Amino acid sequence: MKYLRIIVSLTIVGFFSLSVWAKDIEGVKIYPEGSISEPVAQMQMSFPETMIRKEAFAVTCSPEVQGFSSWADNDSKWTYSFKGSDEYENPRLPGGASCQVQQIEEIRSVTGKVWKVREINNTVSVATPKVVVV
Repeated sequence: MKYLRIIVSLTIVGFFSLSVWAKDIEGVKIYPEGSISEPVAQMQMSFPETMIRKEAFAVTCSPEVQGFSSWADNDSKWTYSFKGSDEYENPRLPGGASCQVQQIEEIRSVTGKVWKVREINNTVSVATPKVVVV
């Protein structure tokens, strides 16, 4: 009996481990950004200062992927964490999906630095899984 062995590389980026920041907008570091090859569990924006908490970002994914936003690291990091469709599925943005983050409200730091509406926007798309060995 013949067996096909398919190796698919799917690595989930941990919630708090980041090795490369992709984009920097007025001191805001965004991860991930653009077209990426592996699924991610979370999108992050790291601000250079403590921020005044606000729901200033809208996230739209295709196909629809559920998630929630929160502030971390003493309110200097905005995060959007993906949810699994059930308790057994790993929460992640899967291969073939894309998400757009749009700034819908002005946001400011506790020292008064302002990021105006639409100044911070990001699109992330995950490549589909690839067969590497057959």
